[in-house]
Formats: sequence, structure tokens, C-alpha cells
Amino acid sequence: MPVKKDHTQEILLRKIPDGAQRIKVRTELGKTRYRPIGEVAKTDTIEIDVDGNPVVMMTNPGRRKKVRRDPAHPVAKKLMDDKGVAISNDPIMKTVREDPESPTVLQFIIQGLGEEQASLKFEREEMERKGKDTAALSTKRIQALRVLSETWLKRMDQLGSKSIDLEGGTFGALFGLIVDTFQEAMMGAKIQSEQINTVLSKLSLMLDDKWKAEARSRMKKGQ
Repeated sequence: MPVKKDHTQEILLRKIPDGAQRIKVRTELGKTRYRPIGEVAKTDTIEIDVDGNPVVMMTNPGRRKKVRRDPAHPVAKKLMDDKGVAISNDPIMKTVREDPESPTVLQFIIQGLGEEQASLKFEREEMERKGKDTAALSTKRIQALRVLSETWLKRMDQLGSKSIDLEGGTFGALFGLIVDTFQEAMMGAKIQSEQINTVLSKLSLMLDDKWKAEARSRMKKGQ
């Protein structure tokens, strides 16, 4: 409810409990909000509860920060530190942080899955050599191989769809740079401007649909 007329802002501010972070007010435009204690405007009307005390917020809004607690044992702390360094240097993590859309991410995942299935194979063969049951390890490796094959197929689809859009702006900008570089090279070779213009005109005439089809064919073969 809004503050009564017999309560002044100064009196209500004195009633704010220790540790309070924000106080509920109604602005001169009629909007209700929680302001930091030190930012209450003279035109704000402080909201009060049924007991006549100001409505406050004891903590700042938002998610609380996680408190990192170091392990008590130095050996455990060393292991945690080493693990943190290993995670930071992991090629998959590096690629995901720097360029999450990079096709290299999928390539690294395939490599990692391949290493895990090879490790499971080694463990299964060791269990067989010792005459122990290998059913559980075989099941795990089958699952790993299934995931690996599915990821590999996704990689093949990714490579199959990877092509340069010859009509797109990106290719146009790149090709424009190549032509400019070619022109500068001819000028550096002291070729007369009339001859340069003739070469460029001839080049533009050759960049027809037939050339584009040939370019797509060669790119596909080079994948």
C-alpha cells in the first residue's frame, strides 16, 4: 500500500533494517520499483507493509554468485588445478570457445570417440586374456561405435554440403580482391593500361554460367 500522509520519507528511511539492499517505492509516474537504498528520489513514495514499515529487499536481484571453495587437502587441490589446466588446453574446448560453429568441432568429437572405443577394445581384450566376463565392456564399445558412426555420417553430410556460393556477397568480395590483385600485378609488370582493360574485359566475358558450372565441379572434386 502507498505510504500514509503522516509518514515522511525521512522517518521511513530511518526504519530500514540493517543489511537491506533495496527499498520499494512508487515513482511520480505511478510505477512501482525497488530502488537501491541510496538512490531514493524525493519524488518517490515509499511503500509500507501492514505494520507501517518500509518494504525492503535484503539481497540484490539476480542469481547469486557461486562461492568457490578450495578443497582442504593439498593433494585434492592439486588434482583440481591439474584438471582445470587439462580442460583449458583440451582442443575441443578451445575450438568450442573460440569458434563453436567451426566444422573442426565435429572432427575433434569423432577423434575423441575413436580414442574411447579403442580404449574399450583394449580393456575388453585384457579382460578376455584374464578369463573374465567382457559382456559389459562389449556393450559399452558397441554403444561407442554406434555414436561414432552417427557422428561420422553427420561429418560426411557436413562436407557434402560445404560449397562456395558463387552468387553470394562473400564470394563476390573475395573474387573482387583477386581481380584487383591481378590488376595490380599487371600494372607492376609495366603492362599498358589499354592491354589491362582488354584482359579484364575478356575475363568478365568468360565468367559465364559455363564457368560457374566448371568451378562448382572442381570444388566438389577437391573436397
